[in-house]
Amino acid sequence: MGRFQSSSPEEVSRAVRAARDAFPTWSRMDWEDRVEIFERAAELMRREKFQLAAAITLDNGKTRHEAVADVDEAIDFLMYYSHEMRENNGFERTVPPAYEGEEISLRLRPYGIWAIVCPFNFPLAISTGMAVGALITGNTAVIKPSSAAPLPVHLLYEVLDRAGCPPAR
Repeated sequence: MGRFQSSSPEEVSRAVRAARDAFPTWSRMDWEDRVEIFERAAELMRREKFQLAAAITLDNGKTRHEAVADVDEAIDFLMYYSHEMRENNGFERTVPPAYEGEEISLRLRPYGIWAIVCPFNFPLAISTGMAVGALITGNTAVIKPSSAAPLPVHLLYEVLDRAGCPPAR
């Protein structure tokens, strides 16, 4: 399947620093540009569904049907979060007041760096859901794949890279 390295504490610190350094630029990127990246990622996953599913089966042991469903769920997460960002104008909206004379506006702002620890049982779907939920809203993330099934998370990284996510340095 491949060789997947464990990270040392120093390498984890370097990844956190890279995420911290990338945060100002990524968080200020227009939300519509971020949405377009994740919609492209969904399209890439659609085109490569069976290759991604095969990788899940080989790495994780899921049946073909379960592996295809894992990829479909990952695509659903990409599209769901993209839809929600569009539907809510990047999560900046006004809502009806609870009391007369009151003005209520809601605004979602990025918080910073998210740590994502991926499971082995849905290595692509849940990893995608957690990563995209953080990234599409302007946060950065350090992702730790499951030691039992690291390949699907590596492939997720490759898809996001090809879709246009900027590299962390």
